[in-house]
Amino acid sequence: MLQNADFRFEQVGSPSASYIIKEIDNNELVVGLSNQFLKLAAISAADLTQQWNVVCDTCETGISQKKGLVATGCNITSITNNLCVQIGVEARDAMFLAGCDNSDSQNFDFWTAIPW
Repeated sequence: MLQNADFRFEQVGSPSASYIIKEIDNNELVVGLSNQFLKLAAISAADLTQQWNVVCDTCETGISQKKGLVATGCNITSITNNLCVQIGVEARDAMFLAGCDNSDSQNFDFWTAIPW
């Protein structure tokens, strides 16, 4: 379950940046998709549902040495269908993919607490 988990974003695409979202406590688990819902899965380079695009309204540079807020207003989209990650109404609701509408439920702020 993705609830109460901490994640880090790791760039995998170059020159066109895409990211995998790794679970901090287990580097072998990443966020993927199952029926438009986000789930943890074993990392697989062949599974494109595990790759994400991230576009932010603001983003700090040189974040590897910073702690605290480093990016705001970020949309996370699946590279397979360009749909946006969205949080549910209730805290216990699963995160899912939906058409991008720039709503608050699709905007994320990124924080860092420890240097990688």
